[in-house]
Amino acid sequence: MQFEKKEKLIIAGAEEDIYGMIEVGEYALGYFSSKNTDPDYENEDALFYMTTNSGMVFGIADGAGGHAKGKEASEIASKEIINSQAFFNSSDVNPLHIIERINNKVLDLKVGARSTLLFIQIDQNIFRSYSVGDSEVIYWNGLGTQVYSNIPHSTVGYRVQAGDLSQEKSLEQPDRNIVTNLIGDDSIRIEATSAMELKKGHTILVGTDGLFDNISHNELSGLATSGAFEKSFDNIVQKCLNRKNTDWIKDDDIAFVLLRKMRSET
Repeated sequence: MQFEKKEKLIIAGAEEDIYGMIEVGEYALGYFSSKNTDPDYENEDALFYMTTNSGMVFGIADGAGGHAKGKEASEIASKEIINSQAFFNSSDVNPLHIIERINNKVLDLKVGARSTLLFIQIDQNIFRSYSVGDSEVIYWNGLGTQVYSNIPHSTVGYRVQAGDLSQEKSLEQPDRNIVTNLIGDDSIRIEATSAMELKKGHTILVGTDGLFDNISHNELSGLATSGAFEKSFDNIVQKCLNRKNTDWIKDDDIAFVLLRKMRSET
């Protein structure tokens, strides 16, 4: 698999498996999108990426099943991020304003559409994460130690955070699908991180629940942080492509983005 050169990328509602790798400055980025295996259901996941003056923005959105126009809601979120490139190029950027604008546009559909939204902003090697819903992000340092993961806005996610349930055991919970906070709600909560510096070997994975409902954080750590970036990315891709032949817990759309800082600044 060869590295590509791209300044922008949106994959929304893909019917076929789509994946590839992008090289951007000191970073390598891999992206993956795959539809659920049921021919009667459309893919409601979207992923996006763009470069900015001093870094990049990338993330995913997952239209909520059981709500009208979930696919459209995730597309609105993705396109609004990409169309805000000039805004992200400003030193005075406030991503919360963009999230509020996305929420208002989904509310304007007036059909009860819902979507998750999770995106990463990297500016001069400083990483910040913003999330609404139960899509997840994990950030590992160069030793493969988990530094940060967000709290999925779900009943199970809060139980894990409270220490009432292990993350691995949470995959077996039948109520993982109960999400308490989504784009399209009248009032939303936004989880945002403080600034964290990315160094050589640091890795970030963002994904929809189609990934995180089936693979534990511990297993993802082994897949995503071992060896060369190309191998790490292929480890997760092959795991997802082979899901029909494994004990996959939940058949769902999958979208993820894997990023690693490959070099120190020169």
